[in-house]
Amino acid sequence: MLASPTARYLGFAALLILIAALWAFNSLTMVRAQQPPSHVFTGEAFIDSEPPPDGTIITAWIDGRAVARKRSKGGRFTVKIEQPQGQSYAGRTVTFRVGQVQTGLRRNWRPGGNSDIQVHAYVNQGRSGGQDQLPARFIRACVLNALGRIPTGKEDMTANELTKANQLCPSLKGRAGALRNQQPQTARIVSTRPDQPQPLDPEVIERRQELRKEQQQLDAGRVRREQERIESEQALQKQQDQLDSNRLKRASERQKEQASLDAERLHQKQDRTKAENDFEAEQQRLDQRRERGNQARQEELEKARFESEKAKIDRERTLAEQRARLDQDRLAQEQKLIRQKADLEKQGNKIQDPEKKVIDDPVQKGPSRGFFTNSQIGQLGTVNQLIDPSTLAVIGILITLAATTMQMVKGK
Repeated sequence: MLASPTARYLGFAALLILIAALWAFNSLTMVRAQQPPSHVFTGEAFIDSEPPPDGTIITAWIDGRAVARKRSKGGRFTVKIEQPQGQSYAGRTVTFRVGQVQTGLRRNWRPGGNSDIQVHAYVNQGRSGGQDQLPARFIRACVLNALGRIPTGKEDMTANELTKANQLCPSLKGRAGALRNQQPQTARIVSTRPDQPQPLDPEVIERRQELRKEQQQLDAGRVRREQERIESEQALQKQQDQLDSNRLKRASERQKEQASLDAERLHQKQDRTKAENDFEAEQQRLDQRRERGNQARQEELEKARFESEKAKIDRERTLAEQRARLDQDRLAQEQKLIRQKADLEKQGNKIQDPEKKVIDDPVQKGPSRGFFTNSQIGQLGTVNQLIDPSTLAVIGILITLAATTMQMVKGK
């Protein structure tokens, strides 16, 4: 019988769920296998039978080396000791310290262990008498965990061991006899009446009173030191707050000064840039003005030179015209003199031979004397023609025109 589609889908889904579960289990196993083995200690801490202040450090030690630490809260703590790679903590002894005080607790480390413990540190309770008298076994356990052995007394310890034992086990001070496992003996008065209380030895009473006074003094000193410590911490905190406030104030002032300096530097840079731009603009205006002045002076010089040349040419032309008029006037006078002379000669001839018939004047028969030609040839012939005034005037005019043309060419 064939299965329905719904049954097939359900079977396929179940198979997928099984595969996913197997994969998750294998992954979890691999993760656990990769994690280092550890032993977790959870418990309570006490100092002189009282929970320590919150934040007190609980330290775990193995072979004289701190391997884990945790801060307590309300006296509770949890310390996890992980075994480093390449080492083995199995079976090793773990000791504990509350703050800087050694405890007498000893536990063995085991992989995957989880233990509940109580650790006791004794500071003042161990040195007090009466009901607060600390049993010797706690002192010996503390010294054993601190030094790793139990000496028979002070004489069996080196200076370093004695210092270390006194620091880690404050209850040892004044109780060195506890290392020899000696219980303090007190005299007792045996009464035949069991119902009546047995009187104490006066020495014991006096010793207890002294111990009580000493304990009161120690407590008063501890309270005073605690108050001094609190006041000192408050003063230090106040100083730190003042320093932080001053530091923030100086930082703020420094930032303001830096911002002011940056703004002033930017302003100076802008002013310098503006001054440079103004200087360049003024320099360009001066250059343009100088260029225009030079151009105007050059034009004025050219104009003056042109006017000078023009005036010079006009003067030369005027001189040439005046010279030409003078030459013409001189030529006209010479012609007039020649005519007068001819008239005088003619009159002279008439006076000598009045009866002689006047023959036509050969001079008058030919063409008259002109400005450029002179048909009348005297006795000198060609020489007379070269030194003729009209010829000389024409030559002078040509020379003047040539000189004027050369001057104009040079001026240009």
